Amino acid sequence: MPEGDSIYRVAREVGEVALKRNVVSFTAPRLDPRSCSMVVGQEVSEVSSYGKHLVIGFSNALAIHAHMKMTGFWRIYEKESPSEYRNWRMNAEMVFDSGVMVRCYRAPIFELRNRSELRLDLYLGPDLLAPEFDMERLIQRVREVDQRSEFSVVLLDQTVAAGIGNIYRCETLFMRSISPFTPVGELTNEEVKNAYLSARSALLSASHSRASLKIARGQPYVYRRTGESCVVCGSLIRSKYLQSPYATLDRWVYYCPTCQPVRR
Repeated sequence: MPEGDSIYRVAREVGEVALKRNVVSFTAPRLDPRSCSMVVGQEVSEVSSYGKHLVIGFSNALAIHAHMKMTGFWRIYEKESPSEYRNWRMNAEMVFDSGVMVRCYRAPIFELRNRSELRLDLYLGPDLLAPEFDMERLIQRVREVDQRSEFSVVLLDQTVAAGIGNIYRCETLFMRSISPFTPVGELTNEEVKNAYLSARSALLSASHSRASLKIARGQPYVYRRTGESCVVCGSLIRSKYLQSPYATLDRWVYYCPTCQPVRR
């Protein structure tokens, strides 16, 4: 699943070729053709990310809203017409007056709306990649959830904080020595704050690189390392499929039982 850092990079890369450019062609097979025609001739005024969401705004106040979830991705083509993904489901193709083309593939959520309606901050938690990050609001969101919930489940809840996916969830818990099975109510506000600050730092660092998250010896500490030795203590990394009240948050969690002991 794309995490906040990868969507941030997509926004930056699309923005580099799209901002201040006029759209000369816009095709979106699953959108109303009349709406699509309203994009043609418009200047791109905004390309931004919020957590795992991408927004492309136009000079007539319309905006594309896309969420990649597990399958979606964007490609930029500066020269020839693409053929590498011709058998894949395409959400949209946009060509600018520079001749550059961008395409979005396999995004479960892809819509064209009025920009004023896209108030993502109203139903999502604070964006962990935002320059001005509201920690006080985040702590409030954490304390509003069921305090019996595992903190590892809360970390994935985008209504609490936007941008963390399973990689950063697992790595953050390891870096803060927190068992994935710890109820959030057992953590102090300071522990919660430090966990989210660790996640934010890792996301920001990765957002400036094309590389995936690599921390210890060129690899993540625990993510997808089941049965391998912990680089800190030597114990075998374990994994468990952790279910939540929300099926969309069900994921495998990876952890070191020694470095992340269950609280008694």
